[in-house]
Amino acid sequence: MKIEINSLIKTSFKTRTLVDEIPEHSLEPLQLRVLLEMKLQIKKGVTPSLESVTRSLMGSIQQVDKGPLQALIKAIAKSSRLDRPSQQLQLHGCRMRAQRKLVQVLSQLEETEIKEAEGIWKELDHLRSQDMETRPEPISARDWSKIERIESDEIQLMIDWFKDNGVTIKKKVLYAFITMTNGGKTILKTWMAFELMRVGQNVLFLAQEEPYQDTIRRIHQQALDLSEKEYAEEIKDGYDYVGRKFTALSKERGWGNIWVVEWPGITIEALKQEVQTLEEAEGITIDGLVIDYAKLVQSESKSAQEWERLGKIFTELKQLAMETNKWVFTSMQLNREATKKMLENGRMPNLADVAGAYDATHACNYVWAARLAYEENQALEGVRGTFTLSVQKQKYGDLKLGDSMQFQWTDDHTLNQRPEIQPGDVAIPSWE
Repeated sequence: MKIEINSLIKTSFKTRTLVDEIPEHSLEPLQLRVLLEMKLQIKKGVTPSLESVTRSLMGSIQQVDKGPLQALIKAIAKSSRLDRPSQQLQLHGCRMRAQRKLVQVLSQLEETEIKEAEGIWKELDHLRSQDMETRPEPISARDWSKIERIESDEIQLMIDWFKDNGVTIKKKVLYAFITMTNGGKTILKTWMAFELMRVGQNVLFLAQEEPYQDTIRRIHQQALDLSEKEYAEEIKDGYDYVGRKFTALSKERGWGNIWVVEWPGITIEALKQEVQTLEEAEGITIDGLVIDYAKLVQSESKSAQEWERLGKIFTELKQLAMETNKWVFTSMQLNREATKKMLENGRMPNLADVAGAYDATHACNYVWAARLAYEENQALEGVRGTFTLSVQKQKYGDLKLGDSMQFQWTDDHTLNQRPEIQPGDVAIPSWE
């Protein structure tokens, strides 16, 4: 999220309560002068305006600052006023920026500067408590325009199984895959990240079990339709050709972007802060998160019981999706013993097979079980295996519990909906 301080200041002239809510440590020096002058005029019983603040400051600042102040006043005048939800988002960003600045100052203090350190800690506690108290405004059932905006945010993926059954990806929703041990969960989520990216979504991918470059390689392969051998050949002399071709294709087709990070063990609260930092640094909005393996993020609440810990992680991920207006994809995995039983019985995994799934999937609107069968018949060149996705939980769309679809996993790490078998076709080996 890009922080719009000037828009907050402009809105403050109309909504004067904002003056006291903007953290001073988030402001540049001249912005702070403007804010302090507004507070002073309010204290004197004067209704501040951009003109009155400008006149007062121009008469009191040094000549060297007058040019920059005039530029700032023009920027404030040109900025747009913020509605209430945007105000709250911007204030949250300002509080995060102020906290980072205070922590930097704290780290540079000498051990003897005890009073200064105490003051900073007090200010940090105040900023954090303000963040916890922030709540979105209630939405009136009569405000159809907001409902319409939310509905327009639904994402239609280019996956036939989803399109044919009215399944769209929604903001504020947590999605999960259940897989077996070594059941291809990273392949599934890399595929899903690419499908989201190519319909214009900006994606943050947490690569927790494999190096980030492996995830980016798979994205490049899917985008450019390159097998692993072809990709290795293309990058033999460097990544310049692949990188340029991928970037050009992304721009030509209006794709979103994907950022891949290695943050194993990160807490969900820290993850939220890191996302905001990335959005501010890049000047973009991250539409959603793909988390390679939910078990490798940490809950703020500690628990010795594995099933309880997993349930708490999913609850906090759901809260993250709701608070940040993003979709979140992740996965949970059967242990080796449960995987062995699945293979012996030849059936799909389900919620009852995963410790903590009952608690975890309360937070999910969608859960799909996935089973991977590696391809042994080389008659189908370039096909590595077959994924079978089965619905375990779904709130929206026409798919029902138990509905399933098979996808072929190809050499470029793309999943393609498996075509119907025609007379004379070579049969594809199945685990069923």
